[in-house]
Amino acid sequence: MAPMMAVVAVAAAGRATHAARRRRDGRRGPHKRTAARDVSPRPARERQSNSWACSEVTQPPRRRALLRAIVFERDGARQLRAWVAHMARALRYDELVLIDHNGADEETIQVLRDATVKGAHRWRCDGPFLFKAAMWSHVARAYNATSDYIFPLDVDELLMTVSHGGVRRQFSDRTELSAGTRVEWSRTTLVEALSRLDRSGRPFKSYLASAIPVDCPGAGIAADARCPLRYASNFVQNCYSKVFARGAEWRFTDTGNHYGGTVATGPLTHSDCGEGRGGFGDDRIWKTYASSDLAVLHVQFVSIRGWLEHYIRGATTYNYTRRDVNCDTVGRGRHYCKVIREIRATGLDWNRLVLAYHRFGCPRPIRHHARLRVPLDVVQQKACVGA
Repeated sequence: MAPMMAVVAVAAAGRATHAARRRRDGRRGPHKRTAARDVSPRPARERQSNSWACSEVTQPPRRRALLRAIVFERDGARQLRAWVAHMARALRYDELVLIDHNGADEETIQVLRDATVKGAHRWRCDGPFLFKAAMWSHVARAYNATSDYIFPLDVDELLMTVSHGGVRRQFSDRTELSAGTRVEWSRTTLVEALSRLDRSGRPFKSYLASAIPVDCPGAGIAADARCPLRYASNFVQNCYSKVFARGAEWRFTDTGNHYGGTVATGPLTHSDCGEGRGGFGDDRIWKTYASSDLAVLHVQFVSIRGWLEHYIRGATTYNYTRRDVNCDTVGRGRHYCKVIREIRATGLDWNRLVLAYHRFGCPRPIRHHARLRVPLDVVQQKACVGA
């Protein structure tokens, strides 16, 4: 036994020496290109992953940002162009961070170049979509020290502020806006909305609204060739709503930025939010999060064409386009699997496709909430999202 114990002791000493050498050299993980800039704590799964890498393509001066909007996108030229145009109406270009994930589309690359010429920060991340949260968090943490607030966004999410001309209805598990609500987007309204945030240290929930496609039955909206995005519905804060936090406190996001996490909380999950575990009436959400007057307009699509493109791209990302995939057993992105299954079941017959679109693409009132339809003049003024 003595020789064996000696071998174990030598091996342990070797590991300790190796760890000390890595600490001395400043190497904290497998992503050596950017590790020196990122001194924030990482979740275990990020340290263990050697399947992705992110690097900064442009390195403009990092001026202090009121709010750092960090978008994660791949080959979405039309949406990215609209996103940048909208966000730049209230934020400086150097407050925009554009993450190009595995991109190869020349038109999108040109949109990225155009934005960086004006001062936007551009990053490149390569790796499976499975590691989106790790890549997104890694890039965002590079801006902890220079941002008053950090807000991760997808390219189909437009940020705006809300004014309460109506009534803010607070429930144990959600907050809703009633008729009379106005949406706005300017530097002035953003500063005002941020100044009203509390200082409890909790991350903040934004309202999440859905764009109403103009060709849905009963929408009562005349299509506008110049700007098909006209109205939004269901301004609600709940577990599914998007999250942001003060820059110095922000640390983590998840694949959809629904839960987030700060220095104080660590990475949060659905169980921390409460809804779904305790059902409606669970008030854990407001023990974990604080409310805000920021809103995210989710513009996945505004017509049947956009609906088809969205779900075909999503199903391809998750490799759910094969006929032998069982949608009841898959994990992430299950809704893409189910909708692409319904699209395939139509046999690509146009009339049946339209019916499937009305069923799966057109908004329905969420539980306990009558639809609130809000005009989106704020979006129509200068930035429109194509069909």
